Amino acid sequence: MEKEIQKKIKTIVGSITIIVLVFLAYDASSYLTDDYQVNPVPYDRFDVVVLGDSITEGLGTSKGNDYVSLLRDHTGVKIRNSGIRNDESGDGLARLESDVLSYNPDIVLIFLGGNDFIHRVPKEETFSNLKEIITKLQDKDIAVLLVGVQGGLFFDAYRPYFNELAEETEVFYIPNVLDGVIGKFKYMKDPLHPNDDGHMILFERIAPELDKLLEIYY
Repeated sequence: MEKEIQKKIKTIVGSITIIVLVFLAYDASSYLTDDYQVNPVPYDRFDVVVLGDSITEGLGTSKGNDYVSLLRDHTGVKIRNSGIRNDESGDGLARLESDVLSYNPDIVLIFLGGNDFIHRVPKEETFSNLKEIITKLQDKDIAVLLVGVQGGLFFDAYRPYFNELAEETEVFYIPNVLDGVIGKFKYMKDPLHPNDDGHMILFERIAPELDKLLEIYY
């Protein structure tokens, strides 16, 4: 009986947490103005495309201090920011052709999954979508850098799924890139979105792996 009560309490607390996070996510949409330029130069072709959600878009940062801009400055190659706020893995899959493949990149960085957790998308669906994205890219001989995110506030339910996906598809992989960032006030603009300092940490974790891929292709 006690275990059942604890289970119900845990479910209620989890549901309340998700509702609060979703509310904050939509409220945070006011951080960026309509003319926020995530791609200052509209090239027809990009060497690297980053497929992601609001964190990739740069929500919560000042202009030029999101991790994609920092990667662009660091590498000197053409990097397109294809991050769209509120996107789930299924949205990324749906716009793969228009927002990624149409730019004929050599390398694609995938940073999706956070909104799947917030919106309570079944894990099997999330990782099926991610696998399909990777497969479609690899079919075009495009190299993939998979960025893992944490599937939970107090424990990481996504970690084994990301590990398995990375091993199965043989992609470059960064586990739980937000580890030590989410939940630390000094790195966060709000409970969901890292600030400039948080994005610097993301950059420092992603750049070495991207550099390895660039050494292969360039």
